[in-house]
Amino acid sequence: MNKVYAKLAALIIASSVGNCFTTTMAQTCPAYFTSDDQLGPFFIDGAPETTTLAPESQLISPSCVLIVTGTIYGDDCEPMSNVWVDVWYAGKGDGGEGVYSLPGSDLKYRAHILTNEFGQYEYTATFPESYPERPIRHIHYRISKDDEELLVTQLYFEGYILDGYNPDASQIGMLSTDEDGTRHTNFDIHINLPHN
Repeated sequence: MNKVYAKLAALIIASSVGNCFTTTMAQTCPAYFTSDDQLGPFFIDGAPETTTLAPESQLISPSCVLIVTGTIYGDDCEPMSNVWVDVWYAGKGDGGEGVYSLPGSDLKYRAHILTNEFGQYEYTATFPESYPERPIRHIHYRISKDDEELLVTQLYFEGYILDGYNPDASQIGMLSTDEDGTRHTNFDIHINLPHN
């Protein structure tokens, strides 16, 4: 009978130790924070509050469409609701080259998006264009809350990383493509928040 109790006690101890390791691992969340990056050209205050960044005429062909979804997380891995996500990128110019819209125009290819109660955001854009000064395709991000800038980063795309450019793995979105050619990527952002 003592042997049975000894085995039972050993199982309970092993189970407790396992749970301790599980708790410790959970407390290390997240495994990484999203890397910061240069603000880059042409951030503009007052971008439109929209989830459709490109002119409808450029979204007619599904192969031009990119749908981006994601969640903003704090350093406790909790989703951050009511956080502003500014995004902007070089869209297609009249000559086919990548161009940024600037004040005085209709400010296409940029948006000011508020995360929902689950910390999620989503927008529809065209796939970003390249331009001679920076031929790697990318989308700029600026995350803020209550007028405080929390993170500036950029989204890059698997399969479009060029030699000489070394974005962090936390900044690379994996692309999937629907049968009609529409591209999708998910870009979750983990922010290392300042603590006073």
